[in-house]
Amino acid sequence: MKAADLKGVLRALRARHAHQRAIVMDGIAYSYKELEQRIEICNQAMSRSPTPVIINTQHKLNAIILMLSAIDCGVTFIPVDGDRPRSFVAKIATKFPLVRVFTDVCFDTGHCVWHALTHPEKTLERTSDADQEVMSIMYTSGSTGEPKGVQVRASSVLNLLYRPSFIALTHEDVVASYSSLSFDASTFEIFAPLLCGGTLVLLDKMVVLDETRLHHAIEQDAITCMWMTAGLFRRHMLPGHCRALACLRHLIVGGDKVDLRAAVSFLECAASTQLYNGYGPTENTVFTTVAALNLHQLTGEQRVPIGRKVEGVDHLIEDEHTGQYRKTGIGRLHVTGEGLCAGYHANPVETAKAFTMINGRRYYNTGDVVECTVGGDFYFLGRQDRQVKLNGHRVELDEVEKTLESDPSIVKAVCFVWKTHLVSLVETQGPPEALETITARWRQHLSAFSVPDFVIENTRWPLTKNNKIDTQTLINETIPQLERRHSRSGERSVKRVAEQVLNKPVEHLEIGLFDLGFDSLSMLTFNHQLNEQFEIHLNLLDLYTAGTLLGVEQLVTAKMPA
Repeated sequence: MKAADLKGVLRALRARHAHQRAIVMDGIAYSYKELEQRIEICNQAMSRSPTPVIINTQHKLNAIILMLSAIDCGVTFIPVDGDRPRSFVAKIATKFPLVRVFTDVCFDTGHCVWHALTHPEKTLERTSDADQEVMSIMYTSGSTGEPKGVQVRASSVLNLLYRPSFIALTHEDVVASYSSLSFDASTFEIFAPLLCGGTLVLLDKMVVLDETRLHHAIEQDAITCMWMTAGLFRRHMLPGHCRALACLRHLIVGGDKVDLRAAVSFLECAASTQLYNGYGPTENTVFTTVAALNLHQLTGEQRVPIGRKVEGVDHLIEDEHTGQYRKTGIGRLHVTGEGLCAGYHANPVETAKAFTMINGRRYYNTGDVVECTVGGDFYFLGRQDRQVKLNGHRVELDEVEKTLESDPSIVKAVCFVWKTHLVSLVETQGPPEALETITARWRQHLSAFSVPDFVIENTRWPLTKNNKIDTQTLINETIPQLERRHSRSGERSVKRVAEQVLNKPVEHLEIGLFDLGFDSLSMLTFNHQLNEQFEIHLNLLDLYTAGTLLGVEQLVTAKMPA
């Protein structure tokens, strides 16, 4: 299927459902016929564009109409949210020899507001295969801040969302959209209803964040289907229920690890709503796998599957130790098939890193570690780039978080590395319980080198623009606390206390305490002096558990008040 197929299908559906609601925004409904008329107005300006266009308007409805117009005219579009700084638009524009930036459209006058940006030193990048025709380029900031343009093919969107295998939507369904247009989830939100003759309802993000307002919107517009980030889903489920989401027929959650307890809680109180877990990188067009979750499976396995492959997707699992590829087992996930993008625009270096030929087929290396069972069910285990080395040991941050969250007292845990220390932010629930008690339970399930050095209680989980937990903001806000704790503890003060108690110099911090010369009596003295100097409360069991001076240092630092 090529771009013309998507254009033809969308046009045919607009004609077939001419008098049905197509898009609703701010209580105003536009029929498919009215949508077609507005697209035709934009086509007059869009058809004259010889190169890709940037769609950068504050008005989401107009932005979507401009996107549909670009598909009609066979023009590649780059969606950029209207609230992004001009510098971001300018940065993207420099990647093209010529690009037109559409900022608005007036349907009363039929006038599209746009301006051209030229960079003649750039050369026009062309794909070698006509089937690789690019519908849109999704630019994301990425971990380095350098935007990478994922070239999404029209055929990929059609393969995923025209009569999708993972969800049964009809012309009677009403799908909500609140995601940023530059976030790949918006592809599902926009095209899922328009490719089945259904209705698209545009919601303000602030509505989605508020339980009462969301409930009102779902009832008022008869919304039947939503996509929601795992972080936002968890926020709605923290009280233990969600009246708003329970009104839906379909709820797809994704973008991050789905909280097991939140999923179980939802299924227990929303029997008429089908809950899905959708997984997939932008490079493979929104969803690679989707799981229809059920209460029996979740309570039995105590983990959330990411499901089975959607139609048109194939995969290989790379063993991280041997480098061999297979279909099942645990390893790094590589994907191929109809959903695969055409690479990163004007970025051959990054494209070559991420996309490789394996057995004559082009695959994308997701960087995700997954388990694929013999039955074809997938489970997300963590990100390859969340493997860190601490004191010579490899630590899986995702596994540490998973272990911490398995404790009944922990609602959420986020781990990161600061200097040479493992830090954990945790949110607790239930009866008040000292962190020391909870930490003691963790030590039974974690290796000594993966026990967090710092454990900090946290109740605020900021979200990114795309409603994922903003880990970087959390880290930035936490570092001042860590600096204060660290400066007060004095990294080598524990060593000095030990030297005073033993009356001899201590050279090695990783040797067992008794190997250093401690006995039962000197351990009592050591414990007393530590408590006195640092104004904390340690007992002998804590010291025995810590085992080494390095362990004691970490324990003392963790117990220091913020």
